[in-house]
Amino acid sequence: MLPPDCFPYFSRLVPNESQNPEGTTWVTDLELMHHYSTVACFTLPRGSQVGHIWQTEFVRLALNDEPLMHQILAIAAFHLAYCHPNNSRQFHMLASHHQSEAAQGLRKKLMQHVTPENAHACFAASSLMIIGAFAAFCLENDSGDLPRPSLQDLLDIFGLNRGMDVVLRTWEQYIHHGPFADLFKNLNNTKPMFYLEAVCKKLSDLGSKLRGDEVDDLTPLVDREISNFTQVMEESIRDAPVPELRSVMAWPIAMKPDFFVALGEKKPLALTILAYYCSILHEAQSSAWYLQGWGMAVMNDIVSTLPADKLEHILWPKSTMGQSEQNAFGSGIQPGGPLSL
Repeated sequence: MLPPDCFPYFSRLVPNESQNPEGTTWVTDLELMHHYSTVACFTLPRGSQVGHIWQTEFVRLALNDEPLMHQILAIAAFHLAYCHPNNSRQFHMLASHHQSEAAQGLRKKLMQHVTPENAHACFAASSLMIIGAFAAFCLENDSGDLPRPSLQDLLDIFGLNRGMDVVLRTWEQYIHHGPFADLFKNLNNTKPMFYLEAVCKKLSDLGSKLRGDEVDDLTPLVDREISNFTQVMEESIRDAPVPELRSVMAWPIAMKPDFFVALGEKKPLALTILAYYCSILHEAQSSAWYLQGWGMAVMNDIVSTLPADKLEHILWPKSTMGQSEQNAFGSGIQPGGPLSL
């Protein structure tokens, strides 16, 4: 039995009043669908390899699933806003409208029941909604009146992702063997991934330092999460064509519940680990337009939140993001490991 409100984070995607922006017609939605089907779908994860799934299978299901249709249109509008910054506000309004409609419909489905008949559509809408949640904060315009990402926004996306995963996990095998099967194939990556390997090493060093120096009740919990996070990255390096992007999406789901609580309480040691995640977000933005600006913005929030005696723990991830360019890769590691969508 699900709790009365297991998806409180949906409320962040649903304004008090969801109204269609003025001047829009069904022609506008057709234009959005055309952009999604011809351009935006191929910018989604592994678009060059599985673009046919984003393009064909998602749209086919959306014809009979209103939340998924709204989310597809939202992704198209967000991508248009990204591509046309001079008109970003107009497209952002369209995207926000469609995403709020999708959130209301999907929340109702996930709260009531997921069935074999709607499991694939729920998965598709959920996947695009996470991308849309990131996209909603990655945009800029000349007037600077669009929202910028914050630490709390990232934690809200984590909560949204984890909540939807809890429900959809019941149907995992069913979804994995359906029309989206190619999305879940591991590719046995053999390319060196210098950046993520460096993050794993630096996190291991941090764990050793915390065990030796810190006197904090949270240290054992953080130490366990370092191992967990490192395992996610190692699996991503082995199996994913874009390991940074896989790590960005996988760790929030794999994160231990008590560590997620510690993040929500803004515990300093927990935030130091999140700083390393921010550096991966920053690295992944070269492969994912919807992650633009996230790593740096959230890192700045972490820096302003941490007490002075904890800032030394995040010097390395800060440096890799260009906040201290000279020492970013002093160990001989170069930024920008091989990426291939």
